[in-house]
Parts: sequence; structure tokens; C-alpha cells
Amino acid sequence: MSDEVKTTRKKDEVVKGGVVARERRDSPSYRERVFEIVRRIPAGRVMTYGQLAEILGAGYDARTVGYCMHAATEDVPWHRVINAQ
Repeated sequence: MSDEVKTTRKKDEVVKGGVVARERRDSPSYRERVFEIVRRIPAGRVMTYGQLAEILGAGYDARTVGYCMHAATEDVPWHRVINAQ
């Protein structure tokens, strides 16, 4: 195994030079990044799962944003996130 890239035992984490490159998809901090952006969507406006994924950057796609939204609590305006169709 190369010294530059090592895979840890935790799901979906890749360590490059000792730095975690990708968080676990079911971790609270991963979901909280999604919820933080959703809370900033103004009333009367909507965003798609894909638009949120673009804002969040690497490690996120429309499907993972949707996965995170299933865990949304009442303080997250989940109804402001729609599919692209």
C-alpha cells in the first residue's frame, strides 16, 4: 500500500498525508453542513439537491444531499429543497 494514500477502517474515509479527505456520510458534521445551507434559503425560495451539492463541494452530490435531508429536524426548512424535475 502506498504511503501517500491509506484507507482507514471507517466507511468512506480516505487519508492523504494524515488528513481526512472525506467525512463519513452519516456523521453529524457532514449532515450539519447541509442543514446550515438549507437554513439560509430565504422564505419563498427553493434550491435543488444538485445546487446544494455544488455549493457544498467535493464529497457531496444530489443523492447524498437527499440522504442527509431524511434526517432533517423541525428546525431545518426541508420543504425548500426540491428535485430538479
